[in-house]
Amino acid sequence: MKSISPELSSRISSLSFVCACMVVLIHVPVPSTTGSWGWYLSSIFSYGVCLISVPFFFIISGFFLGRHLDEDGWYKKALKKRVRSLLIPYIVFNALYWGLTHVDFELWNMKNIVVGIVGYPFGYPSLGPTWYIRSLLIFVALSPLLSHRLLLTGGGTFIVAIFFLILSDYNPDLKIIKLLKYTFSIQNLFYFVTGLILSKRNLLVSQSLAKFAAASAFVILIFKVYFESRGFAIPTIWRLLFCPLTLIAFWKLFPKVNMSENITALAFPIFLLHYFSLIVLTKMNLDYNSAFGFIGGYAFMLISSLCVSFLIRRILPDKIISFMFGGR
Repeated sequence: MKSISPELSSRISSLSFVCACMVVLIHVPVPSTTGSWGWYLSSIFSYGVCLISVPFFFIISGFFLGRHLDEDGWYKKALKKRVRSLLIPYIVFNALYWGLTHVDFELWNMKNIVVGIVGYPFGYPSLGPTWYIRSLLIFVALSPLLSHRLLLTGGGTFIVAIFFLILSDYNPDLKIIKLLKYTFSIQNLFYFVTGLILSKRNLLVSQSLAKFAAASAFVILIFKVYFESRGFAIPTIWRLLFCPLTLIAFWKLFPKVNMSENITALAFPIFLLHYFSLIVLTKMNLDYNSAFGFIGGYAFMLISSLCVSFLIRRILPDKIISFMFGGR
């Protein structure tokens, strides 16, 4: 395996931190009044620009896995590594969140505990954002199948995503649709395979192409916000057009920022911890329809997750921290 350059490694780490902060914004409570300042901020950022965050993580995960595909015993090593880096944090933090949100001990029977930790297959896990981890574990398990004829697989998964999103909008309550959406995340498999492809092919993006992608994504977003503000239900397939274009622009045009490792190392803790802030945030009387309330809610979730991350690293022994956060 050829090592990646320090510049590329720094770029990935910095953008991963930015995307972790985007994930926090997605989970700020949705304003109730269409057309309010908070609603526009939510529609443009939380359910607009920030939707590229998890696809970015899938691409990077596929990229790093794909670099080992030619090694002997790569599959066994990949599974072993993901048990530590993904499965253990998934179990630990889902257990913590479920316990904190289920203080009635009458609910603590074996069935509820197992479902609370592992997650309901037809919906999100207890700790909502960890659906990404659950789906990524499945993608890694399927990687021997996905890694054959990558370009064909990439095109195939994109087509599957199109048809699946159309079908899921048409009949969202069908159990098989929920299983494929929430557990297998079929709509995101394309991004993971894209990462596998990028690990093998050096696809250069020109400045002009990135600017065209940014302009196209901007137009799509404007139309999406406009029609939503008029009460129209936008088909989910718009994301499959918007996210790839925005990801191209994000990678190429986002300013290069040299972040210290102490900062970028907080990306995964922020991803895991920010959802706990909702336990407190839902008790606060914030008006998310106002710009102040919406931005204030985001600031509280981000700052509190940062503070808890720093506090954990100060108090707990390094071995426990490494165990909880998958060696990070």
